[in-house]
Amino acid sequence: MLNNLKTYLNKEDYRLSIIPNGIHVLSYTKILDICDKTLKINLGNKQINLYGENLTMSRLDKNELLIKGKINKIEINEK
Repeated sequence: MLNNLKTYLNKEDYRLSIIPNGIHVLSYTKILDICDKTLKINLGNKQINLYGENLTMSRLDKNELLIKGKINKIEINEK
């Protein structure tokens, strides 16, 4: 629990969690592209690309997202 709190409070860290109803993203910096088949998110020095079908995104908090849909592929690229 303490590690989760440290990650949440430290803005340089990010977290990508696979949960039963989608993907939870914590501490993203920018949404780069959104459509129903592709979602691109900037996480500081990394870019996350999600590919799938019927992708939807809900903003939960200032830097927190929930992504739902059928996710086929996740790419993490260093900048």
